[in-house]
Amino acid sequence: MSRDLVDDEDLWGRFLGKKYNRMSKQERTLPNLVDEFYHRRDRDRIIDKEYGSKEEFLKVVESYDDDTARGILLTIWAKGEWQRRSRGEKFEVNSNFTAEIECVGGKDDYDISKLRDGTALVWVTKSVRRDLVQSDNVRNRTQREAQPLFVRFKDGVVEARGARRRLNKFVTAFNESDQVTRIRPELTDESIIDSLDSIFTTDLSTLRLIDISFRSSSLPNGSGIQLSNPDGVQPDLNSSEIKQSIIGTQTLSELESVKFEHESSGSPVELTVERTTNGFYFDIRDSNLTEPEKENVELVLKDKIGVSLDTIYRYDLQHHSRDIIHQILTGEYNAYQEYYDDIDDEEAKFVNQFINVIGTNKFQCFRCNDVCEIDEPSESEHCPKCGNQLFRGDQSVEVDVDEEAVLKSVQKRMEEIPRDISSPDGTRLLDIETNLHPPSNAKYLRTTFQLTESVGSVIDSHRYEYFIYPMGNGRMSSQINRYLKDCVLITYGQSFLRGYSDFGTIGLHEFLTCESPGEKLASAIFESRQNLEERVSEHSNNARERLANLQEKVQNGTITDASREKRQDLKEWFDHDDFERDVFYLLKSMFLFTERWGRIGEAESDGCLVIPTSKTTYYVASYDPKLTYDPQGYDLDSEEKSKAAYYILTENNDEYISEVLKDGDTIDGHIFISDIFRTGQFEHVADRVQEWFSLVEGRDDEIDVPIVFLDLHSLLKLYDIVATRFDLLREYPELQSVFRSEFISQLTDVEGGFVHFNEQHIDSIRKKIIQKASQISKKDSIK
Repeated sequence: MSRDLVDDEDLWGRFLGKKYNRMSKQERTLPNLVDEFYHRRDRDRIIDKEYGSKEEFLKVVESYDDDTARGILLTIWAKGEWQRRSRGEKFEVNSNFTAEIECVGGKDDYDISKLRDGTALVWVTKSVRRDLVQSDNVRNRTQREAQPLFVRFKDGVVEARGARRRLNKFVTAFNESDQVTRIRPELTDESIIDSLDSIFTTDLSTLRLIDISFRSSSLPNGSGIQLSNPDGVQPDLNSSEIKQSIIGTQTLSELESVKFEHESSGSPVELTVERTTNGFYFDIRDSNLTEPEKENVELVLKDKIGVSLDTIYRYDLQHHSRDIIHQILTGEYNAYQEYYDDIDDEEAKFVNQFINVIGTNKFQCFRCNDVCEIDEPSESEHCPKCGNQLFRGDQSVEVDVDEEAVLKSVQKRMEEIPRDISSPDGTRLLDIETNLHPPSNAKYLRTTFQLTESVGSVIDSHRYEYFIYPMGNGRMSSQINRYLKDCVLITYGQSFLRGYSDFGTIGLHEFLTCESPGEKLASAIFESRQNLEERVSEHSNNARERLANLQEKVQNGTITDASREKRQDLKEWFDHDDFERDVFYLLKSMFLFTERWGRIGEAESDGCLVIPTSKTTYYVASYDPKLTYDPQGYDLDSEEKSKAAYYILTENNDEYISEVLKDGDTIDGHIFISDIFRTGQFEHVADRVQEWFSLVEGRDDEIDVPIVFLDLHSLLKLYDIVATRFDLLREYPELQSVFRSEFISQLTDVEGGFVHFNEQHIDSIRKKIIQKASQISKKDSIK
């Protein structure tokens, strides 16, 4: 062994982390390093088992050359990390393990280290951009980042453990070999519901049940329920208020997750129910347990509550008729073949209105590879494209799910809902109007209504636009997530099985067959609004961090001093789309009616700021974020001025604005938002827009719409005012009303034909809020 092993920062830094950084050069001796290594994360157990003691292990490391010693150390580290991970993915390997794992190493994005004792370290790599300090400057550079998977081979079985996303990627690559077979849970014909019932009362020995979640219950509208108690949740499950009245044996088929605390180690153990085409199985997260502890947990689960981690439980043998319907609606033929005969006549009638079972004969020409749908090819059959007579292919059956029929059924059900409805939580929807949208090629329903609810001690009421999306087996519309649309998902097939707990959802079967679809809709809208606020909050916090980073670069001279190459790097780090997205998230978090536009192919602004001023009136302004890395500021050229005038004149034609918000009137303003403005252009831009208005034919009235220039610094200040007082603004609608009215007042504080929204306007808003808060309660301090 040489000094190089002791000085190997890559090796010891990986093993010891920051502890290695804190050790002086004199302290970095092999005995000290091995001592630290030995006492970390159960490595002492592995070393004692294999080498007898720490001292004997040190002797072995010292006796070998550097490469062999590194291999020994890495193997112990990998074994320890492997034990700390939850159960991973298993494979049967019919050939040489080394050859198969090296095949993965030959692919892009993988680096393999073959260790000792059937252990391998698989580094999954990807390119990432990072801000790095180089020569006293912060530079954004692309790096290859590597994250580990830990692989062990024993008795012909390989098991890989690590983070799920990396694990899924490895599964795809490793499973490509015809010598490798992924081991999956096996389908069983047994029912687990009766044995699961024992979870209410059975002493689980080494496990304490602390959390249980069901995706539906006997609560109004079948709402999901979660019970948590760090001291044990079984007494709560068995209380007279909950058992049978809210949760009972029938609810066990709706089990979503169970969490335990491992008594001896204190580590959490979580079971989640994963639903597949032909049944469901239990996935376990049991990291930080030793292998003997993991094995003991599996035995306890099997013996006490009948849960096998290697089994798929068929839906038709549990209380899962609802899931069976949606499995058939996935369009998977094997699900149709497996379950269709098991559903009753009423369920079959429901399913049949949405599916077409079609036999197809698809054959491919050997010569030109053209695919033909023809009867069984005879010797005289010719390819219609090239005339060849030889075909390959087969006859198959497909289950086609009729999305148009689903949409029509949802539309019909919506038409049956009264114009005024209420939900048990107190939400009221008044004057409901629904139509297909878009009219030319409808994919969903658009509904508008007056929503009335109690907010603190005040009744809040505003006109809303919601989209009702029948969502089946395709991908979620990008507008829902990217544009944070107000929507309710009517789910069926794969979408129903996925859950989408972050949205307001109603199952298709439930919506079409329940007695009170209006109550279901009102509850789903209430759930949607709650979840939307949480999603907006998460997005806006991240957006604020990114925009603050950009603002810091504006203020510290990074942009001013940047070379052309550096500015290009900045554009790659944070481009116009990023800026547009993050500005929207901040505005949406402060004013929930705000919408993001800027759709490809549409002549429209990037967004629409909407602020209620009363129960029936709204301040509406188009807005355009303008990112620049030009130290002189964004150039609002003639095209930008023309577009601003066009937006002001035409955006009241938007369906929601014209029908709900403005009733045909011109919008109230246009807002430019930028990190750097050319302030000398403000007056000229405002004058040019007014000149456009004077050219409009057919209007006798004078158009007076302010042009607002809102710099990024002021937008961040405004967001901070709201973020630091968020709870008070929600609790006291009158305080929120003052904030809104003062913000609108500042947006219309025109001087010289325009508004430069700056620190002075922010101070005015802050003072008004503090003044109103003092009037509401002397005890509340929001300074």
